[in-house]
Amino acid sequence: MDKVFRQLKNEIEFSDRGNPDFPPHIHNDIELLYVKSGRGKAYCNGEEYTLKSGSFFITFPNQIHYYSGFNEYSDTVLLIINPELLTGYSEIFIKKYPVSAHYRSCIEDENLISLFNIAQKEYEKNKDKGFVISVITAFFGMLLERLELIETVSANDCTTKILQYCKEHYKEDISVQSIAAALNISRSHISHTFSDKLKISFCDYINSLRLARCVRLMENKEYSISDIALSSGFSTIRTFNRAFFKYFGKSPRDFRKSNI
Repeated sequence: MDKVFRQLKNEIEFSDRGNPDFPPHIHNDIELLYVKSGRGKAYCNGEEYTLKSGSFFITFPNQIHYYSGFNEYSDTVLLIINPELLTGYSEIFIKKYPVSAHYRSCIEDENLISLFNIAQKEYEKNKDKGFVISVITAFFGMLLERLELIETVSANDCTTKILQYCKEHYKEDISVQSIAAALNISRSHISHTFSDKLKISFCDYINSLRLARCVRLMENKEYSISDIALSSGFSTIRTFNRAFFKYFGKSPRDFRKSNI
C-alpha cells in the first residue's frame, strides 16, 4: 500500500503483492499490475476490468485507478515508473492513453512476459539501474504495440482542472461548492464529473487523497495518528477512523502495527 502513495525514491519500483486492493488514487507515474495467478477487479477512469492470470493492467499518468476483489491466494506484481525514464516513449504517456487499460497476454507474448520478469529480477538484485531501465523500455515498447491508443484530452479539460484543484487543496475544507467558486464551474457539472465520468463520489475521492497522505506519514512513527489525520484534511478523528476502516478494513492503529 505505502509504495503506491509515496513519491518514488528511485523513480522505479517493483513490488510483489498478493492482494493489491487499495482505494482510488492518482499520480504522475505509469502504474502496471501483472497478474501471475488469481482473479480480481481493476478500475481506471470509471471503467471496470476483470483481471485474470496473464493480465496486464496499465494506467498512464493522471488516470484515477484502483483494484478490488483479489483474494489472499492471488499472485501479482506491481510496477511503478516515472515515464521520463522511458526514452523514446515518454511523450506517448503524456499525449495519449489506451482505449482499454487491460491487456490479456497469450502464448505469443512469451517475449513480453520474459522482458518483464528479467527487469524485475535484475531490479531485485540491485543490478545496474541503466540495464533495468533498458529492459523495461523494451517491454513497454512491445506492450504499446499491442494497445490501441488515442489522444489525451487537452489539459484545459474541465475534468483535469477539477482533479488538479483537488490534489492541491484536499488538505483544506474543500467542497463541491468551493471548487465551483474557484474554477467558475457549476456544482452540477462537478458532481456529474465524479458520479458519471469517474464513477466515484466526490467525498470518497477526497478521502482517498487524504488517506494516501496518512498512509505515507504513518511510516514515521514519531507522528501521532491524530496529528496525521487532522493535518491531512480530516475534520475530526471520528471521520478519519470511519473513512480509514471503510478502505482498509481495519483501524489506523492496527494497520500501522501490521503494515508499517
